[in-house]
Amino acid sequence: MTAVTASPPDPAPLAVGAADAARMVGISRSSWLALVSAGRAPGGIRLGRRVVWRVGELSDWLEAGAPARDAWERQRKSKKCPEA
Repeated sequence: MTAVTASPPDPAPLAVGAADAARMVGISRSSWLALVSAGRAPGGIRLGRRVVWRVGELSDWLEAGAPARDAWERQRKSKKCPEA
């Protein structure tokens, strides 16, 4: 009898494409891309020809109330570099 070894589960992705980002926030891909284009969602990261979004950033953005990109960037900068 041959022993079957279970392979470890795939790790959760650190970044996702537009379709998965939209699915994470509960909207269609076209609605997600419209939000991104209008500056109402976090900007993505270009990897070659593909644009991806950090999963952690999407979660943080939603927890913050899904602010517009400029407000979101200000919030992120203030957390990284607190004023003395």
